Order: sequence, then structure tokens, then C-alpha cells
Amino acid sequence: MLGDIADQLSLRAPPEEMAARVRDRLRVPLTLLHVENVDSEAAAGAVVWLARWLRDCPMIVTGRYKGLGNGAGWVRVP
Repeated sequence: MLGDIADQLSLRAPPEEMAARVRDRLRVPLTLLHVENVDSEAAAGAVVWLARWLRDCPMIVTGRYKGLGNGAGWVRVP
């Protein structure tokens, strides 16, 4: 998922630097990241990991998985 975001932002970096590069780019200029179709437990787990790596970046996550964000302490809008 992080690699897909980096591709859309036209960023290239070694895997160990990818999260930092994406995070820096999303902060300047400030960019809202929308992750959609989070419809399974596996996808929810991946997006929680992504949100932790991209902390302090504005993000909206949408999907049909009812447990989305429960363990992460996210604000939910049903």
C-alpha cells in the first residue's frame, strides 16, 4: 500500500526510507490521503499499519469492514 502511494506521488526511495519520504511529501504541501474500500480484516490491519507510519498526515479511511479502527482508537463515523 505504501509503495502504491509513493508511485502515485512519483516518489522513489529504498524500502527503508519509503515511509519517511511519503510522510514528508504528504505534509508539504499538506495533502489529504483517502484510503477507500477497506472491506476486510486484512485490509483494516494494513491501513492501521499505514496510518501509524504516516502519523501526523491527514487521512480519511472508508470501507465496509465494521471493525475498522476499533483497536486503533480511531474516531468513527458510521
